[in-house]
Amino acid sequence: MRAAVSDERAFAMNADGDQAVRYEGLGGYFSELTGADQPVKRWLDTFANYQGLVEEPYDIAVHVRLTDFQPADPKSSSHSVRLPFAWYKDAVSHAASLLGSAQPRIMLFSDTDHDVVEAQLAPLRLLRDPAGNALTSMTNMSRARVLVASRSTFAMWGAWLGGTPTFWDRDFDVEPFFPMRSGLDHRI
Repeated sequence: MRAAVSDERAFAMNADGDQAVRYEGLGGYFSELTGADQPVKRWLDTFANYQGLVEEPYDIAVHVRLTDFQPADPKSSSHSVRLPFAWYKDAVSHAASLLGSAQPRIMLFSDTDHDVVEAQLAPLRLLRDPAGNALTSMTNMSRARVLVASRSTFAMWGAWLGGTPTFWDRDFDVEPFFPMRSGLDHRI
């Protein structure tokens, strides 16, 4: 749902200075944000309380969502389904090939115990996201050169904020949530 707001800080998002738009709920997900990435980034840079921000770009972000998603089902197109760890390993391999890197710097983002995820993704060498809050994690994810995405809107924020080439699960119908970007989105 969209609504005009008059909050002084929200005006920073509107280049004309006359109004801003506040989004509530999921609505059209990222489709409604097309073309708004720069004002949103400026607003975040001005008002966000970043904790543990990654200053330098790195090679690959991997977002693994587990705690509130259903167990892996390779035939499901739902967004609330876990992806198998083998898919993540394959997607990282594709991302490294895209970058032309045999030893990419890979950062892990997850909603569960990182030790558990790292054990499942071995032998990949993973850096841990140093963020102290969710907004910083999304921003850190956006700084990767390539993103390996779960089916989560959290990963979609990283892809959208970074304009980042992203690998999506081929069985996931991402388009109702996130408009596909020619040359940037890959399905495997």
